[in-house]
Amino acid sequence: MFLSPPKFWNKPGSVLSYILEPFSWFYRIGTVIHNRISKPYQASVPVISIGNIILGGAGKTPVTIAIAKTLISMGYTPHIISRGYGGVLKGPLQVNLEHQYSQVGDEPLLLAKYAPTWISKNRKAAVKLAIKSGADVLLLDDAHQNYTLKKDLCFVVVNGSNGFGNGRVFPAGPLRQSIQSGLKEATTIVFISQDNDPVPPALRSISCPVIQARIIPISPKPCAVMGFAGIGYPEKFRQTLEQAGYEVKIFKSFPDHYPYTEDDLRKLRMRARVEKVFLITTEKDAMRIPHNCRNNILILPMDLAFEPASSLETELKKMHTRIES
Repeated sequence: MFLSPPKFWNKPGSVLSYILEPFSWFYRIGTVIHNRISKPYQASVPVISIGNIILGGAGKTPVTIAIAKTLISMGYTPHIISRGYGGVLKGPLQVNLEHQYSQVGDEPLLLAKYAPTWISKNRKAAVKLAIKSGADVLLLDDAHQNYTLKKDLCFVVVNGSNGFGNGRVFPAGPLRQSIQSGLKEATTIVFISQDNDPVPPALRSISCPVIQARIIPISPKPCAVMGFAGIGYPEKFRQTLEQAGYEVKIFKSFPDHYPYTEDDLRKLRMRARVEKVFLITTEKDAMRIPHNCRNNILILPMDLAFEPASSLETELKKMHTRIES
């Protein structure tokens, strides 16, 4: 469950990717069969999907938060639906801040700070409960490959720092589906650029809008730090720290969704003490740190800045047009 992506996923022409290519067809065939037998449920309120076409992190969580905040500013009452990846509870249930990440997953626990959030292995069941609880828009977190619900808008997130990797489908590469099929189903692409990353060629010829966003750290005063992160691509957090003005003396990467232990934090604190620096991590990682170990660890909240600023609201108004029609 807690694995780091193999390095060859980002190396076009890797021999290992060619060897594994035949196995990717089994993955593709299984996906096609699952999609064809799925009978999508039509919710009584608009449904917005936020996902990506690669395994691991692309920026879905900050995009989901940005959409929720924008919808609230537009007068809506959005609720977020998640599978609760990494949590042991099956749901359906509404997440509250008293839950542990091991129960509901780290991402739902973070999302619940911004909008009512539900977890359920059966998304349809959570949808019904959310609507009964007052939701007038539903946000499906990480649902681009889920076909059990009909969607009004489909946001696909692409991160400029890793793009589509080597362009191959799992296990030969990081893709959940082919680039062509994944982008064909999108109504909007959100391209997150860290440092003027070039737009991937695949995004230059698609028919749906591509809106651009930058990660903006909501930074405490920059200082010398030891950074650590257990996210899809930890190196992105290191880059963010450096761009925010921090002097990153040491950086420790952990696998995605890594469950930190007291011993992990003890070792990190010892190293930081020797180097005379502060420890710093992401909001999502903070959800997986034992409560009694969170003291004196800096948390770097991050926001998204869209260019132009109105671009996200413009895309969301397309849902509003559908409601009115």
